[in-house]
Amino acid sequence: MKSYLHGFAYFGKVGTAVDCVVHDISDSGARLKFLAVPPIVETIELHIPSKGLVHRASVIWRAADEIGVNFVESSTASVRSLDENGVIRREGRDRLGD
Repeated sequence: MKSYLHGFAYFGKVGTAVDCVVHDISDSGARLKFLAVPPIVETIELHIPSKGLVHRASVIWRAADEIGVNFVESSTASVRSLDENGVIRREGRDRLGD
């Protein structure tokens, strides 16, 4: 039985969260499905609340409302937080860079 995870993808340095469903997750990457075609970018940040993780990821393929990503760097979600609108609010030193 396959399981799916709810995630939030961030496109750009400080962007609004875009809901996605995380499929086929592994230590090295995942397939993400969106309700609409996602923006065309080279990298994203993926927050998976149920796992308490934030992954910086490279987009390696696109197909309509899905993208495949390769995880570049990971951190615990505690280094970041979201405001009431789902926008990333950085706190202290962020291991994901910037």
